[in-house]
Amino acid sequence: MILAFLTSLLLLQTQQVSPVVYLEAAKTAKVSLTIEVESVLLVNHVNPVLVTLHSAFGDISQELKGLPWKQKPELYWDRLEPITWQLTIPSETKPGIYPFIISAELALCNYDIGICYLEPIELKGDFDVSKHQENESLRLQLKSPKF
Repeated sequence: MILAFLTSLLLLQTQQVSPVVYLEAAKTAKVSLTIEVESVLLVNHVNPVLVTLHSAFGDISQELKGLPWKQKPELYWDRLEPITWQLTIPSETKPGIYPFIISAELALCNYDIGICYLEPIELKGDFDVSKHQENESLRLQLKSPKF
């Protein structure tokens, strides 16, 4: 099993960098994502949050999990756990570039100013199925907009 981590840093409200993940045909890869939230942000988890990896190899969703915020653990997380998808690359896959998109919609709250909002996230990148996989990691960093 190949362990593949995406590499990039995305700051919302800045230019997005598209990561490239190197995979091999006829292998199963673990693709992982870490989402970091700014210290003034909380993630509302009353409704389940799905983070979906869309690619030519299928759409795979994982439910987001987090660490409870001490003041209201039943409503909010203040940190998020990494997400990992298992992705099987068929043996007949031809070498080439295969685009992917990671998407979700988070309910975020800035507790300093008491404003909550929905934040769609989308990260576009490419799977390169022509090279040997390299260990890389991806972080998605969410910052509060300036209100």
